[in-house]
Amino acid sequence: MTTENNGNTTIREAKNIVTVEGLLLEMESREGTSAAGKDFLSAKLTVATNEEKTEQHVIELFSMKLKADGNVNGIYSSLKTVVDEYKSVAQHGDQADYVRTTTGKIALNDYVGGDGQLKSFPQISATFVNRLDAGEEPNYHAGFETELVVSKVVEEINQDEEETGRVKLGGYIPLYGGKVIPFEFVVNEDGSPYVLDNYENGDTVFVYGDIINFKEKTVKTIESAFGADKQEVNYKTTRSWTVSGGVEPYEEDNVNTYNVDAIKKALAEREVYLEGLKEKKKKGGEKKKGGFDTKSKTKKKSGAASIDQDSLPF
Repeated sequence: MTTENNGNTTIREAKNIVTVEGLLLEMESREGTSAAGKDFLSAKLTVATNEEKTEQHVIELFSMKLKADGNVNGIYSSLKTVVDEYKSVAQHGDQADYVRTTTGKIALNDYVGGDGQLKSFPQISATFVNRLDAGEEPNYHAGFETELVVSKVVEEINQDEEETGRVKLGGYIPLYGGKVIPFEFVVNEDGSPYVLDNYENGDTVFVYGDIINFKEKTVKTIESAFGADKQEVNYKTTRSWTVSGGVEPYEEDNVNTYNVDAIKKALAEREVYLEGLKEKKKKGGEKKKGGFDTKSKTKKKSGAASIDQDSLPF
């Protein structure tokens, strides 16, 4: 589906909600000024969503200080309260706050590493986080619900090349402003047969489930011939966005069904953006290596980074 806005056609923002509730373990914050000279505030909150603190999730928050009309942004004020007043385990121990957000969204952190390779990692972004009231029992959890355009449905294979009984569900999630991001989920064993039989590439679907980020600690004792035995500590982390339920694919004439051609166009624009990130990183590295401007004299056409439409799974 597309919408008209002042003459411009954009893709409808998908329903995309992440909820997280638990104990605030750590908080990092940063105040700064953008390249355009505008002040901003960002924060990164690590929240434990089980009592053992083995299930942890990071929530990213960001706000510009001023709105377009010059007044202070309400989201900025709320975030300032979080940074100045919320208590974490790292800083306040047993006095730490329990927090929740119902405004989270599935996002991707796209960046170019030191090796020049593009990297994209799932991210939870939110506009604000609330403290639980004193005495209120936390409902530990991290979950999501989202619409997406299906791009892949395949059975999951483990390291031993055996089927796990689960299904990998790939798709594209339309964000605000007509942007689209690729994302991969795993469907639990109960829902896998339905998804395999009914979800096809290009379908618009709505799914929901749990965000898993579990760290398991194992301690192995190595006996010593003399002195104290040595303990070898290892950590195993399990991460997944696990679908526990969903609805039938939207009908073709459903007003909320996405137009595949519009999705392809948005993906082509995303590729141009990613190529820009790589070029920016490359130029930055060149300037650090030498004391001269090493910019290429050849201008690159804006369409040079467009993707091969035939390679899309539609």
